[in-house]
Amino acid sequence: MSHTDNPGQHWQTRQSLLLLLLFLLCNFVLIRFTNLLVKHFFSQAVFDFYTPYILTGSYLLSSILLFFFIFRVFIARQNKELIELLHFRRPIAVDIVLSVVAPSLLLIGYAACNYFLKFEAEVNPAIKLLNHGVLGALWFVLIVVMLGPLTEEVLFRGLMYDGFSLSWGKPAAILGVSFLFSAAHLPKSLPIFIVLFLYSLVFIYLREKSGSLFCPIIGHLVINSSSLLLIKLLEYVYHIKYQF
Repeated sequence: MSHTDNPGQHWQTRQSLLLLLLFLLCNFVLIRFTNLLVKHFFSQAVFDFYTPYILTGSYLLSSILLFFFIFRVFIARQNKELIELLHFRRPIAVDIVLSVVAPSLLLIGYAACNYFLKFEAEVNPAIKLLNHGVLGALWFVLIVVMLGPLTEEVLFRGLMYDGFSLSWGKPAAILGVSFLFSAAHLPKSLPIFIVLFLYSLVFIYLREKSGSLFCPIIGHLVINSSSLLLIKLLEYVYHIKYQF
């Protein structure tokens, strides 16, 4: 039987694509609406100060909405436990080590290409939270370092990857999920799009190798925390206070 013989196989694909659209639309609307309010009632300085909070707060609310629909739609329809549906099985130690090493090697390769090819790196605007003291740094860790990997891995390497695999097979699922993952981050250049695509390939490999979403979440966490770790390391070594 081919991957397209059973129409029921496409249900999860359609639902996961709708969830992605809902997540992106909700995030966009929240950011735009909040930006308009702040710009209308406050000064430019206040707007600049609160921009990273607007971005991360919108992401938090969009993630809450996303998980609400996952519970209401996927778990209710498929009658599965959350751990089973999202592949939250405990990985073995070797897989955990691989989840740290593989993204780290990719980051080193990205840094080397950035150095030699001189393409412009893109920095998450939320990193400005690191200028806001301890509370700003904690909020950055909570949303960008921890919630981001959880939300995106559940959606892309969890529900969407499973749905695409059922509908079109794993090769198409790998390419399709990686393309959508890259495009959803709205990269401003082709090199950054390619880097995001490679990140997704690594995360899918970790998912397949371990059979668990824990490993791609760990790998994604390593990627998202790299900027914070690098900045703090440079501050410690060279005693430089970074402003963004």
